[in-house]
Amino acid sequence: MKKTLGILLIICCSTFSCSNPKNESIVKDDLIRSGLHGKVKSIESEIFKLIVEKDTFSIGEKINGFSMDRNALIEFNTKGNISGYKEFYANGKVSKEQLYTYDSENRLVKRKEIDHYGEGATTAYELMYDANDSIQQVIIASKDYKRIDNIQRNKENYPIRKQIAINDTILSTYDIVYDAENNVIEEKEFGYKERPVRIVKRLFNANNLPLKEEVTEYNNYDTIQYTNEFEYDAEQHLMLAKYNIERDTMYMEVKNSYYENGKLKETVNTPKGSAEQVMRVQRFNDHGEMSEYAIIPEDTSKPQNVWSHTFTYDAQNNWIEKIDYKNGKPMKMTKRTIVYYK
Repeated sequence: MKKTLGILLIICCSTFSCSNPKNESIVKDDLIRSGLHGKVKSIESEIFKLIVEKDTFSIGEKINGFSMDRNALIEFNTKGNISGYKEFYANGKVSKEQLYTYDSENRLVKRKEIDHYGEGATTAYELMYDANDSIQQVIIASKDYKRIDNIQRNKENYPIRKQIAINDTILSTYDIVYDAENNVIEEKEFGYKERPVRIVKRLFNANNLPLKEEVTEYNNYDTIQYTNEFEYDAEQHLMLAKYNIERDTMYMEVKNSYYENGKLKETVNTPKGSAEQVMRVQRFNDHGEMSEYAIIPEDTSKPQNVWSHTFTYDAQNNWIEKIDYKNGKPMKMTKRTIVYYK
């Protein structure tokens, strides 16, 4: 299934991967990021247990959130961005909520997360932008914690350095280098007192797609080096990836296949060279939702586990009902009530 909305949005706390170099704030709205269609005003999700009855099943009691599904209410403003999010227990009590504040340019400037579990906790996010509408600082604060992410950019407004300070101490620094085509050819991560943590060097093809990554990771006991390699078809779809190659015979292989419209159809993960291989397969329907996830041991005497999902869609091609199965047995149902702006 596609990623749920909740904590999704724009707070980019990884290195630079979440940043659009030129203008992060207006590239996509939250509806597009979430794969939703139409002018969605709100989505209410409810999860129910399913009771097997011979060759069919009935809907049982409402249950708490499970895996990526939640009893939740998500509200969107007329610009397509999330304006509020609430998560509920099965009994209707609010467990978490998020409040969003946008400025006159429809840029997210504040987000507050409230966790009602136990004594409760609140985390506040504040985003500052430069003259090009790109994020230059993020402040994350809770009761006894304050983190500040500062992003420096070159004259073309591409991020070149990010520093993370916690309670006034710089704990992490990320540097990035581009080639003439603005491809990220090198990333360097440093820890406290500029201690090296990770270096990534990339080689790109003529279509500006990564062909190879050389990764060096430093820890307290050893230095680990490995490579990642990528192959594409004529339409520039990623067909084959090899991750964590330490030797020619030991790596994680990922094979992809696609529908005629270019959407991902299947991805197969196979550990090569391991003593006990377990293949993991994800299949997607032509709407983009994951319809099946299978764990398949190489040893055929061991059982397979297959989680599958069927969907019902509304007139806007947004799913409104999802039924989850494990090894063919119905497990739970998620119902979504979607309201649209007129």
